Amino acid sequence: MRLAVSVCFLCSSIFSSTICVAELPPAKADRESIVIAESRIRDRGDSDGIESPGQIVVAYFTPRDRKPASQHTLRIRRIVEEAGTFYRQELQRHGFPDRKMSVLRNDKGAVDIINVVGRGRDSDLDKPDGQKIRNETVAVLRQRGIDTNRIVLLLFCNLMDYDPVASTISHHSPYYGGGNHLTGTAWQCDSEILDPLRFKDPTPLRDGEYGRITIGKHNSIFIGGVIHELGHALALPHCRQRNDEAERGTALMGSGNRTYAQELRNEGRGTFLTQAHAMRLAAHPVFNKRVATTLYDRPQVDWTELAIRAASDGGIQIGGTIQSSIPIHGFIAYFDPEGGGDYDATTATAVPNANGALSMHSGPLRPGRSAELRLVACHVNGSTS
Repeated sequence: MRLAVSVCFLCSSIFSSTICVAELPPAKADRESIVIAESRIRDRGDSDGIESPGQIVVAYFTPRDRKPASQHTLRIRRIVEEAGTFYRQELQRHGFPDRKMSVLRNDKGAVDIINVVGRGRDSDLDKPDGQKIRNETVAVLRQRGIDTNRIVLLLFCNLMDYDPVASTISHHSPYYGGGNHLTGTAWQCDSEILDPLRFKDPTPLRDGEYGRITIGKHNSIFIGGVIHELGHALALPHCRQRNDEAERGTALMGSGNRTYAQELRNEGRGTFLTQAHAMRLAAHPVFNKRVATTLYDRPQVDWTELAIRAASDGGIQIGGTIQSSIPIHGFIAYFDPEGGGDYDATTATAVPNANGALSMHSGPLRPGRSAELRLVACHVNGSTS
């Protein structure tokens, strides 16, 4: 169940009585609440759990008339390790330690890159052809005994065109992602210059979409893009940073793909993971060695109470009591103004108490704009409702 409420912030009379700003709960869960959330996840995995099947599988797709980009195996391994480090450190920062991203590895412990040679030519493929490329990749994975309905597929497509002489680059690759807590796919694009070792490279580059940048900036955009699209494959939606989070930089699932590692070039503060999305990933099977036995069950959720009120600071307060067949370790509200897709949605987070009661506040919202309020419960089996 997902409860969505369309509201307009122009007039507070659509809500019940306002409340004093001094009584407003915070927009984010405090450290003590996070300890409770972490305990709920851990207790369920330890006392009533199974070994986690969650795993990321990395594949590299190349059209039949094209060679893989130079040094692709070593570069892709570095990119995957970069992504894993980002998620582990950000989850640790939010109070969810020991969350190492599970990735299929070879017998030497290195990330296993499964190479796939496509049936078609380079000229036959374009950005909308993600499903076609995935289908060919899935056939190869199944030959290796990989259950593609139980993995997160990180699929690099060798469909970038780099000219080192002219110093130009463009791509015709699928570049998106999606999934749930059980399975997902993230399509990425690759070239010989895509490498975390080159975040500081000042070499000028003309990009077909971003214009005059540097190779370092290109790597920020497209390695940041790997981590962002992987976020979608791990079931994360878009959201931007709240005002109180902005000191950390740009939210990964906002436009943080473009700012990743920019601090290494003194160009900005870089990219971070919001508390809302740390909540969602904290119980994801890819980041846990053990998971609840209810992993494949769908939670039955019931709101016994729900109140949404205008607040005198231009925001709204949400309070209520929620019960679920699968315990809830965290709760997220998305405040999504019309226009801009959901990239400009802000968030609030809370951890329900033992009785299911919770309270949160949006912070000031943009007046005069319609919006959607989405309320999402995060369950200890990794699912959301």
